[in-house]
Amino acid sequence: MKNIAIILLLAILFSGCSSTGYMADRGRDAADIFTLTLGAGMGVKVRVGPAMLAANQNSDLIGLRAGKFFVDGNGLVENDEFYLPIPLHPVFPLTDKYNRGRSRSVNYPDRTHSPLKDVKPRRQVSDEEIRRWKEADRQLQAGYHENPNFADYYNRKRPSKWSDMFGTQKFSHGVGSISDKRNKDVYARSPFPFIAKGKKAPFYTDVEVMAGFIFTFRAGANVGELLDFILGWTGIDIYGDDL
Repeated sequence: MKNIAIILLLAILFSGCSSTGYMADRGRDAADIFTLTLGAGMGVKVRVGPAMLAANQNSDLIGLRAGKFFVDGNGLVENDEFYLPIPLHPVFPLTDKYNRGRSRSVNYPDRTHSPLKDVKPRRQVSDEEIRRWKEADRQLQAGYHENPNFADYYNRKRPSKWSDMFGTQKFSHGVGSISDKRNKDVYARSPFPFIAKGKKAPFYTDVEVMAGFIFTFRAGANVGELLDFILGWTGIDIYGDDL
């Protein structure tokens, strides 16, 4: 155990000397194994892969997560987490449906001549589009004047309202960041109580706990990332995260 800790520490230290290369990849693989953050929020959460017991709201402020150290949670493109073991959205919005039908019948007694029947519903903006727009705005403010192309995101299938019925979790350093290139950003939704579905494979081999009030502490370890780190020394990259 002591030797493993020394190897992990040396790998992380060597990775700071270069952003590319063999040792830099080993250092990033070592950092992927652990999660340790200080955040702002409240609640508790215990998660083992997709199985989860959580009632919390949190944003990380500083620490190690997604294979990268960060010191400014506000500088992240997305950084929020909210879970409850009860539905967060109305399952059957009967009242809203009744009110919409009643307002139409009052304004237009003859439904066949109502112009509303030809009105198409406004397309909802997905979370992914909002994330890309935020990142584009940050790039423009930083002096990057090329407009990203969002055409491919307009045609993507949007998550249904059921996919985040019990909460969501998002943690991203932004498009083009090292975490984004290595596919380490955290995106998860909870369509069922006590179950979370992540978009990235490492999510399902991760174990983490979080607790606090006003200030929260998160700690975790990833068994899959540990295996990726060990095999990485032999040239095997099971998560495809080497740059």
